[in-house]
Amino acid sequence: MKVSLSNFRQITIDLKTPFQVGDFLLNRSRSFQFDAIIGDEKFTGEIPSLELFYPNDSLEGLDNFSFQLKEEEIDFTKPFFNQKIPLENPAINMVFAIEQLLLTYLESHKKKTPLTNLKSEAKINSLLTHSNETNFLVKPNELSSVVKVKIGRKNNNEKERELIHSLIAQGKTLRLDGNRMCHPSQLEELLDQVDQSKIEYIEEPFASLSEWEKFKLRDKFALAIDESFEECIKEKNFPPETTTLIIKPSLILSLSGIFAAKKNHLINNFNLVISSSFEAPQSFNTLVSLGAFTEGYHGLGTMEHLKTKQNLFKRKGDFLQGFSLMYFQL
Repeated sequence: MKVSLSNFRQITIDLKTPFQVGDFLLNRSRSFQFDAIIGDEKFTGEIPSLELFYPNDSLEGLDNFSFQLKEEEIDFTKPFFNQKIPLENPAINMVFAIEQLLLTYLESHKKKTPLTNLKSEAKINSLLTHSNETNFLVKPNELSSVVKVKIGRKNNNEKERELIHSLIAQGKTLRLDGNRMCHPSQLEELLDQVDQSKIEYIEEPFASLSEWEKFKLRDKFALAIDESFEECIKEKNFPPETTTLIIKPSLILSLSGIFAAKKNHLINNFNLVISSSFEAPQSFNTLVSLGAFTEGYHGLGTMEHLKTKQNLFKRKGDFLQGFSLMYFQL
């Protein structure tokens, strides 16, 4: 069956509040959309393409192309689900986009996929970050049981310490994310006298993973790997304190990589957290489905920061409610 992709275009969604990532101030989410004709049916596809993350950050080179969908050859654990796609060295976000499209088509025809029969909901952590380095965005009574706190912002150690102690006093379990912006001595000061049992992990706090060895409290706290995932996989070496892998599927592994990792038990020794990166609603909804496919609390808090026309995704307790993949084709 022929699949044709055309009419590539850019869409942007403003953030409610600018989001600081390192030295970069993020003001909007950006994705590319395209039209897809599969047989005689029309679908809308979406390519996550946020600044900071993706090498293919413009429409240049996104030309119309087509391929043959051979359902009898589908293997959900191989890139593009084992379909022959006429793209040379495709970026992972393009792999994600086409796999997302194929899952949507298969769902529409009630074909079995790894996501079949899963309820479209996922347990999520709340995300707290500074707005202009002074105010936090999420109201205390709206927090999940598990809260991810951005740390390491300049001159904010005292405020961050107060926030950490306050959340622990409320009975929250914390995930601390330094976005590679901390120094070992700064983090040691921040975590002094913190109840270690309430910190699930610290997510890559330093500019280099090698600095973790200089962190005097490393034997007291678990480590989560995010930016260094591919490096650790390549070298087959994770710091011994690693308990969790943070995966952005549109940036690393894609859908097929997640399915393969679970099928082949490649992640048995680690907790897996599906993480969003300000994807537009269609791709974000796919991540919610992936959260249902895996266990634990996931990092799907970025949608709360987008100025969408309506509050599409509702949280019920610790659960984020998603939709069928076909919802965004209606």
